Amino acid sequence: MAKCLWKLGQTGEARKLLDTIKGPLEDYIMTRYLDGAAKPYIEAAVPFKFGGFDDLDTYQKKVLAGNRMGLESSEYYEDFVDINTWKWKSAAKAREFEKIAGIDCSGYVQRVQQGMFKAAGVPYPIQGRTSTSGLSSPAVSTQINPGFKPPPPPDIKPGDMILLDYGHNRYGHSMIYRGRDAKGNILVTQMGGVPENGILAPEKVQFYKGTYRLKGMDKVRQKVLA
Repeated sequence: MAKCLWKLGQTGEARKLLDTIKGPLEDYIMTRYLDGAAKPYIEAAVPFKFGGFDDLDTYQKKVLAGNRMGLESSEYYEDFVDINTWKWKSAAKAREFEKIAGIDCSGYVQRVQQGMFKAAGVPYPIQGRTSTSGLSSPAVSTQINPGFKPPPPPDIKPGDMILLDYGHNRYGHSMIYRGRDAKGNILVTQMGGVPENGILAPEKVQFYKGTYRLKGMDKVRQKVLA
């Protein structure tokens, strides 16, 4: 239609039509790019490990070595870390923890984003790793439409992080926005029992902290859409 309008000399109308499809088309391309970075973790069914941060190679090496896979938060606090001091209960417990294979929600978000940034040739802004609360730090991200509730905020784009805050034990939940389906559900890639593409469950919205864009993500988008 836009091409026909252009040939008819209605360039203004052609531009308006193109503008209406440009954003959704760019979001679609970006979602495909995000899904490509998430796919290896989803296919490997990497298990949830509270505090875990394995990249795919590290995870596979641990599995081949016969190491334990997965760790829930209750056992983490009971056996490995003193919740009063936030220190390892012993050096032996720290070594035992490191051998366990898996990844947690913020670790999954960072590993997927690292893959996106690396493929686009853009420096990743986080050194080492951080927690869900750390992902909202102004040092590494910018909040999208601060104060807007409920999600998604109007300026959200695929690749942005949706963060939840459960208000206890200093942890919440992090996920990456993929778009919306025909029913209006918020589509995300996140860590459940294993990595998954799914929806932001309506009952979780009460814990919504905000939506954040990692510094450098705009450059990644520019590279992908170039």
